[in-house]
Amino acid sequence: MVLTIIYGELGSGKTLTQTYLIWRQWFWGGKKIYSNYPLFKIPYVPITTMNQFMEMREGAFGGDEFWLVIDSRLSQSKRNRMASILLLRSRRRKLHIFITSQTLDQVDKRIRKITDFSMYPCLNADKTICKVIAFKTGYPKPAFYMHTFYYPTKPVFEMYDTYAEPFPLSAEPDDTKEYSFVFQESMNSKPKIFKSWEEADKHGREYWKNLVKNPKFRELLTAYGR
Repeated sequence: MVLTIIYGELGSGKTLTQTYLIWRQWFWGGKKIYSNYPLFKIPYVPITTMNQFMEMREGAFGGDEFWLVIDSRLSQSKRNRMASILLLRSRRRKLHIFITSQTLDQVDKRIRKITDFSMYPCLNADKTICKVIAFKTGYPKPAFYMHTFYYPTKPVFEMYDTYAEPFPLSAEPDDTKEYSFVFQESMNSKPKIFKSWEEADKHGREYWKNLVKNPKFRELLTAYGR
């Protein structure tokens, strides 16, 4: 498992950056995508229950304000259980977990100790470019500085709803472990549900063959050193 925390003030570009990195994990990395918030133009598995979170394997998970969601919806014992899952089990599951948080203090201390990277995004004045400062570990200090990267924001803003709240996280004993495989072009289009990840992934890649003909989206292909 690789664990990345993206932190910053409200409107700083946290979810935007997480969505961009999730897109990269899928588009360039070929990974299955899990998410606790709606995604557009990216095939993904919605995570709406604790059991689904526990069963995730081999892919990348985008957790918008994830620890705030856990704090508001789970008991202390279940929050501890969730942290233990990350600490004791996820390292063996080939997962890259991204979570956003307004402050690093909101994240469980045990999780910060095993965090691989922390990132601080900054939008320019007209919100067309996002600058991201990346650090090793969950303690962003000058000694842990790694690098800074930039990406164009306009196409990424179309990949999620800035006003959407994270999916409710059910923690009932019999909550479902079943996954859905979703692809949705935009917030105004109807989601397409597939029987398998392979079908959703194939549909998404066919969709992007035409999408990258648009200069706005083609610009993504050269960002982040690629």
